[in-house]
Amino acid sequence: MKNTTIIIFLIVFSCIGYTKDISLIISYHKGFPWVEDFKKGFFKVIPKDDVDIYYLDAKKGKTEEIKKNINFTLKSIEKNQPNIIVCLDDFALENVCKKYFNTEKQIVFAGINRDKEYYNLDEVKNITGVFEHIYFAQTFEIIKDAFPYAKKALLLSDTSQSTLSALKKCPKTYKDLHIDIKNIKTLKEWQQEVYNAQSIYDLLIILTCAKIKDKNGNYMNNKDVLKWTLQNNKLPEIALLEWMVKDGALLGVTISGYNHGIESGIIVKELLKGINISNIKPIQYTKAELTVNTKRAKELNIKIPISILLFAKTVY
Repeated sequence: MKNTTIIIFLIVFSCIGYTKDISLIISYHKGFPWVEDFKKGFFKVIPKDDVDIYYLDAKKGKTEEIKKNINFTLKSIEKNQPNIIVCLDDFALENVCKKYFNTEKQIVFAGINRDKEYYNLDEVKNITGVFEHIYFAQTFEIIKDAFPYAKKALLLSDTSQSTLSALKKCPKTYKDLHIDIKNIKTLKEWQQEVYNAQSIYDLLIILTCAKIKDKNGNYMNNKDVLKWTLQNNKLPEIALLEWMVKDGALLGVTISGYNHGIESGIIVKELLKGINISNIKPIQYTKAELTVNTKRAKELNIKIPISILLFAKTVY
């Protein structure tokens, strides 16, 4: 009789299922460097088994596929009723998490480029998180220290929503350095800009290269775009994301998905302890690190000033 009771209990429990209390909504796709770095940081703080993960594929999927991903995520949230919703980057906040503003859900954002005024966050009582701040001025200051001769720089990026939002805060000039900004849609266009830059500019700055289409109209892997760039560029490359320097770009004052994951994971942990979300203020500036790739410096025959190497947090 006792064994029968246990079996019945297990059957009922398995039919009910285990509902996880945290849903992580990721704007982009699995394997995207920023995403994978974020997950490493987040799951260092929060057990992975406690989290349902949803990918919206905004930088890779086609329009109809992205819509299906959004609808599937919304239906899953309605079905599973998680108490905490974590959204990574603006697309997830805009298309999923925004629907739960001023509800009983607790919303934690990370990697948000748009200002709080855009989302009217001061009027939202159930949200906090980590804003993404690109350190343009600090990067340009390092440029002037490392390359005092530089007068013209080309900044290349894709045309994603998050990138265009970040670029609104990028100055066109810094001291005597002039920055031309080009938002690129296709690999052919990207390649042409890199080729032209060799005889026009002193530096190449790379912000993002994720939403770049190949000749067949498919989105490329951003690591492949960076790899081609490094193989065909002879100018000093300045990156603003840590993974790019790790993958071969020369240097930059970089931010990482890992630090965003750590910061947002700590916030979630506080919420799980019962701290009221209204008492957790959003983080405006995440940790930035001066990152240098000495192997790339040797390839380009560039001598990095010792002051920069000593100040660098990470050297590859």
